[in-house]
Amino acid sequence: MKVDRTEAKMEEEIKKTLERQYGEGAVEAQRDFRDLILTTADRRVLIEIKASEDARQAIRDAFGQLLDYAYFDTVDRENPELFIVGRGAPTRETRGYLDRLRNRFGLEINYRQYKIGSHRLAL
Repeated sequence: MKVDRTEAKMEEEIKKTLERQYGEGAVEAQRDFRDLILTTADRRVLIEIKASEDARQAIRDAFGQLLDYAYFDTVDRENPELFIVGRGAPTRETRGYLDRLRNRFGLEINYRQYKIGSHRLAL
C-alpha cells in the first residue's frame, strides 16, 4: 500500500498532539487500517487524514473509509465520532454538507483543517 508522505507527516504530528491532550494510551495509529483512533472514558473517535488542500476533496476521499471502519463488520455498539482531517479550510458549502449528513443520517461526522507544523487540532 502506497502511503502519502504528507499524510504520514500529518498523522505523526496529530498523534503527538492528541497524546499531549488525552494521554499516550488514548491514541492508536494504523490499527486495522484506521489512521488514528482516540479512545477516552466517554468518546471513541475515528480519524481519517487526507493531504488534500481542498476540504471537499478530503471529505470525499475519507467519507467511505470512515463509514466502512465505523459500521462494516464491527462489534461496536456505539456510534463513534468520525473526523476527517485535511489541509484545506472548510467552506460554507462543506460545513452545510456535513450538517445535512449529521441531521439526515445521525452521523457524528466532522471536518478539521490541520496545518503541518502547527501541532494544534481541536476535536
